[in-house]
Amino acid sequence: MQDYINYMIDIGFDKIPHRDSNLLAHSISVSEMLQSYDRPIEEQVAGLFHSIYGTEYQMYGTKITREEIQSIIGKESEHIANLFCTLEDRAVSYTHLTLPTICSV
Repeated sequence: MQDYINYMIDIGFDKIPHRDSNLLAHSISVSEMLQSYDRPIEEQVAGLFHSIYGTEYQMYGTKITREEIQSIIGKESEHIANLFCTLEDRAVSYTHLTLPTICSV
């Protein structure tokens, strides 16, 4: 997981404000929460990268392609992260969201 964190530092996620801290700290806590629930590693990695492309509420201006992230974290983790980043109307969407144990890409 440290290699992924180092990548996020390299692209500046530790410099992007998020709530009371920064986006990197938030992303690490999301990944750790998934780990505490014994979620598969692909989901834990997706949790770390869950805002890599920005969301409907926050855009970070990064020029990162899906292919680049797929080459770093794998297609399955990237697919989950991309779904989160492109999810619209979260208040409604979350009430019906059920994550499978392992998503097929």
